[in-house]
Parts: sequence; C-alpha cells; structure tokens
Amino acid sequence: MKTTKLVISLAACFLLQVMLVTDILSQDSLRIFKYPSAKEIAVSVVAHVTELKNGKFFYEYQLQSLPNSKQNIWTFDVEYHAPVQEIQAPTEWLGDPGYLPPPRVQWYARDSLVEISPDSKLGGFSFLSGGIPSIEIYYVSGWVEPPVFTEENAPDSVIGDNVLENSVKGITIGPTAPPVNFSASTWIDTLISYKHQAVSLGWIDNQGIANSLDSKLDNAKSKLSAGDTTAAKNMLNAFVNEVEAQNGKQLTSEAYALLKFNAEYLIDRLPEKKGEKK
Repeated sequence: MKTTKLVISLAACFLLQVMLVTDILSQDSLRIFKYPSAKEIAVSVVAHVTELKNGKFFYEYQLQSLPNSKQNIWTFDVEYHAPVQEIQAPTEWLGDPGYLPPPRVQWYARDSLVEISPDSKLGGFSFLSGGIPSIEIYYVSGWVEPPVFTEENAPDSVIGDNVLENSVKGITIGPTAPPVNFSASTWIDTLISYKHQAVSLGWIDNQGIANSLDSKLDNAKSKLSAGDTTAAKNMLNAFVNEVEAQNGKQLTSEAYALLKFNAEYLIDRLPEKKGEKK
C-alpha cells in the first residue's frame, strides 16, 4: 500500500488526530486533522544583552525545561522589530530569521537527541541587531511525532497547526528599531513604562528598589519638562548606576538590559546646555 506524508510547516510538525465532521453547507463528510497540544512543557527563558563596540547589541538566550515538562522542547522563536543578523544556534540546532509574520527568529532541533528534555537547560541561541532592547514575545513548542498517512486517508484540512497558537508563550527581551523622529519626552515615558512592566513581570523583585528607580525617572522627567537637560542627564546617570548596581541582585538580566540601554540611548541624545530642548 502506498503511503503519503502530509507536508506541513517545519515549526508545526506535530502528530495529527482524525475527526470526522459534516460541512453544514455542502453536507459533505470531511476529514479534519487536529494537532494535539505542543504545550505540555514548563519552560524558563533567560535573556542576556551586551552592547558591542560597533553599537550593535548581542542577544543571547538560555532555555530551561522544568522537571514537570511532559515533552521535549524542539522549537524556540523570539519576535523582533529590527533587522537581525549572525543568528547562532546550539550544536545540531538550526536558526533563521523566519519567513512568516510576525517577524521572529526561529530555532529548531535537527535531531531528537539534542532536544531539551525535562529538567535540563540549553544556551547558545543568539543573534546581533542594531535594535534597542524592548519587550517581545517568545514561543516554545514541545515535540510529538510527525504524521504519516496512506494516500486514502490523507486529510482534507488541518487545524491547530499554527505555532503561534500551539506553543507556550512568554515575555522576553528582543530588538526594536529606534524611532525615525526622536522625542525625549516620549522616550522617557517609554522608559517609565518599561520600568513598570519590569516590576509586573517579576524582573524587579524589590519594591524599595522599584520606588527608588521611579523617583529618579520622575525627577528626570520633571527636569526635561523644565528644559534643564543637564539636571535630567545627571538624574538619568544616577538611574543607570543603580540599575548596574542591582543587576543580578534585585534586577534580572532582562530588567538590566531593558532599563540600562534605553536610559543610555536617551542620555546620549539630550543636548548639553541647560535650556536647550531636543
């Protein structure tokens, strides 16, 4: 008997289940295959960002599959909103910039032997970008066997094959292109929002530190509004110093990258003289 493999997207190569349903309009019986869940995993994603001498940022991720995972991890995607290059992957994994919206770097294991099994971790997922660190979405999928069908029972349609839906999603750090038209007031509002989101995400776990950072940002915003860019810069530098001092303590690597590099971007674009508004 001749067999035919169903051609499906690489990021959604999961086992299919068969359901027979009736089309209400045509009354024709259709074979609909539904992917089972690829979400039987518990995962932790840690991001580190380093600024290079050429002004680009090096983004690197480590995945940990927690002990209660029921599947091996075999795909990992991170959204981006700035061009990426030099995508690197762990041994026997592949990475590419993705070809379907939304834009995202995609990594996947070439062999089951290198998938991330429960209670293990793997790093080496990385890329370069000129984009500034921002809050982005990641997608992680568990592995199930790919389908094989005879020619006679090939499906008429497939549902649940979208990795954006059939995956574990979370929040991490990724690149975003700087705005074409820079506004200091808009940027500091964004920085303040990032600080609040970092607290909500658990990236800042000490309320005293959060309050101290808030105070510095509020003060810097007030000075900017008054046109005193020198005082605003001084307050923003104090903010960066505190972020650096708390990195790995009360701030995760994600909070550090998000707050430090966005604050420095603002500092570098403020005029030097008091009274000059940019």
